[in-house]
Amino acid sequence: MRRYAYEDVMFVEKLEVHCFRNYSYLCFFPALKSLIVGDNGQGKTNLLEALVLLAYGRSFRASYLGSLVQEGKDAASILAWVSDEGKKSNLRLCLNKKEQRKFWVNNKRRASSSMGAELPLIVFSPESLKLLKGAAEHRRYWIDAWLSLCGQAPIVEAFKKALIQKNKLLKQAQKGDFSLQRARTWLESVNEVFMEKSLALAQARMQAVQDLSLFLEESGAILFKGSKKELEEVKGSYSLKGWDGKTEQSVFLRKKLEESFFQEQAVGTSLYGAHRDDLTFFFKGRDSRYFCSQGQQRALVLALKIAQSLWLHRVRKKGCLMLLDDVFSEIDKHVVFSLLHFLDKIPSQTILTSTKNTALLRKMSFQVFNLKEGLLRKDILSERKSPTLGEASI
Repeated sequence: MRRYAYEDVMFVEKLEVHCFRNYSYLCFFPALKSLIVGDNGQGKTNLLEALVLLAYGRSFRASYLGSLVQEGKDAASILAWVSDEGKKSNLRLCLNKKEQRKFWVNNKRRASSSMGAELPLIVFSPESLKLLKGAAEHRRYWIDAWLSLCGQAPIVEAFKKALIQKNKLLKQAQKGDFSLQRARTWLESVNEVFMEKSLALAQARMQAVQDLSLFLEESGAILFKGSKKELEEVKGSYSLKGWDGKTEQSVFLRKKLEESFFQEQAVGTSLYGAHRDDLTFFFKGRDSRYFCSQGQQRALVLALKIAQSLWLHRVRKKGCLMLLDDVFSEIDKHVVFSLLHFLDKIPSQTILTSTKNTALLRKMSFQVFNLKEGLLRKDILSERKSPTLGEASI
């Protein structure tokens, strides 16, 4: 087992939220391993949501960001003081009712797409089940967020830019702003760039899924207590829309773009490309969307999050912040025990939320915080067991 020093772990030393959700003001000093306990409706998830919003500029549960600003207030702010390999950073987000967002790192304005590198995090919540049960867009968003966390944001952004350009041209053609011949000439030119960026993103996604699948076998074995041989089908698969796996991808996509010219013009949007692709996750060789129970699906998503963490530690030699919301619901006890044992040992700062303080934590190094009516207090009995900065292994 490799040894890690906590001084090398990315660590959120302090979090402040102002006028956000149910918090007029809250200051939180997370431990290396934290469990936030409170009844439903007390704001446990809101704290995790604040960190995700700061890192990605997007909520994992709200589509309209203006609703996150406290009622009667014009704007909300989120601040985090982060230590990473001796480097200290101050991250800040201001959000107003009109969904306008401004980000700063050490008092210098930053683009939202760059914040994930400053605050790399992996989040699990009940909404994470959309990875398996939801529409393809949820899986595409997940894999693109993962690519951005791994330093490949330029590939994601380049495709988005090409897609916007193409769709704008298609909308104009749909409205009849120029002749069909001119539309075809312009679209052929745009499609060359679009195809290049689309294939680049598809290749990056495929490689990411392939890389994670290796660790997904291990994380599945950790949670389900099975051998790698038995769980060799715990994996992910990525495919282009309509691709048979035999034709060369560039040839396939070029043909589809040519064949769909009139149809795309009629609907005013692009019908083929990386924005139409999908992922499938398998458990014991079967599509998890249709052949897994609710508890198995939750455990499989957790295995995926663990695989991401393992990849970051083993390949990138980098830690991340692990956020797990309502993690004990609808999961078998042996899976919960395996998960907690893993989180207790992994050299990453971890924040869990739960409606109860499970007895499984008594022999582990989690600091318990009780949340009630917007007030967060340390549990005195668990404080003595919470570790100071020392060492961990994985």
